[in-house]
Amino acid sequence: SRNSWLLPPERLAVARLPPLPGANPSAATSTGTSSTATRPLEVEPTGAVARLGRLELGTGALFGASAAFLTLLGFAIRLSNFDQSLYGDELSTYWIVHDHSLGDVVSIVRSNDEITPPLSFILSWLTLNLGGAPEWVRLPSLIASTATIPMVYLLGMRTVGRSAGLIAAAVLALSPFLIYYSVEARAYSLMIALVAGSTLALLAAIRTRRTRWWVLYAVCSCAAAYTHYTSIFPLAGQGLWVLWK
Repeated sequence: SRNSWLLPPERLAVARLPPLPGANPSAATSTGTSSTATRPLEVEPTGAVARLGRLELGTGALFGASAAFLTLLGFAIRLSNFDQSLYGDELSTYWIVHDHSLGDVVSIVRSNDEITPPLSFILSWLTLNLGGAPEWVRLPSLIASTATIPMVYLLGMRTVGRSAGLIAAAVLALSPFLIYYSVEARAYSLMIALVAGSTLALLAAIRTRRTRWWVLYAVCSCAAAYTHYTSIFPLAGQGLWVLWK
């Protein structure tokens, strides 16, 4: 199906079926082979199969609800630190985006005054102009860090299983280190979210071979590179994994 890449890998049921219509049993017997054919069996959703299907849906819904709860919890924890005064490198971000035009922001980032790519500063410039308060330069980091929680769950579900994905989402949501950087007006949280998004898009592109997923992968990868230079390392790892696969 169109969204089959979001589901855990499924097993294909195979069964021995009666001879296919038009088959010649005697010819098959004379060559020493069986006249029956082995082909995929589509099992009717009745009885035990239907119960297993309902159990699978219920389990998936439970894990999905747990991931949603962790996302809301992580957002609430991060939001509680959002209105603290700016400090450290955040002051540099605020100086770059405050009372400057978008062109000025790009020019400053290109100069020796800043060594980070421009995307996070452009987003902070936009949010500061929306909110006005100095703390609004943190909004891109807050949104990106919160969005990473469900993306990590999906990554875990697609690669090693729902339980591992939920544990990873819980670690991400409650990690003091990640909570700290989730409300810092720098590029780190945005880069993590974009790398997670590119990894999800890459998995979907390989599984479905649809062009739109390759386009999304390219967009996320380019955006990550324009957010922080260290993103080149996980992106290179993705490329090596594709070559190995």
